[in-house]
Amino acid sequence: MRGKSAKYILKVDDDMWLNFDVLLRILKTGAIRFSLGGKCNYGQYPFRDPKNKYYVSYSDYPMSIYPPFCSGTAYVADSDVIKQILTISPNIPFFRLEDIYIALCLRKLRYEITNIPGFHSTKIYPLACLYKSPMVITSHGVSASELRNIYQASCDKDGSMYVPKNPQQLPERMILEQRWPKGKLARKSFKYEQQLLKHNLF
Repeated sequence: MRGKSAKYILKVDDDMWLNFDVLLRILKTGAIRFSLGGKCNYGQYPFRDPKNKYYVSYSDYPMSIYPPFCSGTAYVADSDVIKQILTISPNIPFFRLEDIYIALCLRKLRYEITNIPGFHSTKIYPLACLYKSPMVITSHGVSASELRNIYQASCDKDGSMYVPKNPQQLPERMILEQRWPKGKLARKSFKYEQQLLKHNLF
């Protein structure tokens, strides 16, 4: 639904994979009515090292812990929540990290956030049928060519023929990195390589 009739609003970066069908099924359950959801973080400390990309000074944020927030790579919210954020935003001091700023607004409104399984703020290994399975709603840092190949891949709707029942069964670095693993990890994961090479379209 679009325009004024939209029930939900999605914010997503341009280098993200989005499994829209799975997200739509979750939204239809009403799981995030009057909430904002995604890959959410609790008890996160601000980065105080000036060399860090996400550095925040004590003058900008004197508190030791951020309020609960959902990663700015992708999150979805009830449209009523967004409207209320817009209403109070003139009274919330500017903060350069957008996902933290949204969290500050939510704290003022006393709204909770909802962690949605399948939202990933890091890059899941780009196996096309894994991306099309219910286990992955979003993945960060996906290139245009990878997105194209994922969309064009032919897979079962649940990806069950092509991927393990749990993506954590894949070696950790294969999930988080785009490159093939090296050294000892590559030898240990040889059997997974055969599976990936057979079905991966990259």
